[in-house]
Amino acid sequence: MGLTSVIASKKNIELIYIASSYNKQDVGIKCASDPTIDNTLRFANTRIVHDQYNLTRQEKLDKIVQYAEKSRQYPFLRVCWKEKGGKNCCHCEKCYRTIFGIIAAGGDPNQFGFTYTPRLNQKIRYELLYKLTLTDGQKPFWKDIQKRIRQNLSETESNSQYQWITKVNFDDINSNWRKIRKKIGKCKRLLLGRK
Repeated sequence: MGLTSVIASKKNIELIYIASSYNKQDVGIKCASDPTIDNTLRFANTRIVHDQYNLTRQEKLDKIVQYAEKSRQYPFLRVCWKEKGGKNCCHCEKCYRTIFGIIAAGGDPNQFGFTYTPRLNQKIRYELLYKLTLTDGQKPFWKDIQKRIRQNLSETESNSQYQWITKVNFDDINSNWRKIRKKIGKCKRLLLGRK
């Protein structure tokens, strides 16, 4: 907001929209960007609107994919915090989450600025199940994706490459990894002759 205040003041912009991170159903998730804060901010003649707080992240992706399919205009969705240079790395949790959100909405991630292949699907599965630790703020996003994929999978798609995500227990995903890490550590110690 600090950067936009200078531009807004110079250009006499009266309204700035900030896209919501969470929605009103995500009670208890703490985030610096919230409508109770953003909607009360004002500077010069500019006011702020915390936009689309009524929609989940998945519902926003649904709308983007629907619009793109209808208009045949596919926006480049830059979501990555890790990749420098304006692209998406396609290897971080946020890229994974957006890729699967687009898939859950019925879209092709390759049309929205991602490089997605069936091989990446397997990598995402491995990383999500065995490597990544999800925060309490990230779990609702994945649960929403899971819910939408369950809704969209027809009986003929029951063995599709996305079926695995419908079986993940996101409430317990981190504790499963801790157990696996502990077993790996124990095997390493045994192999190295340590107790």
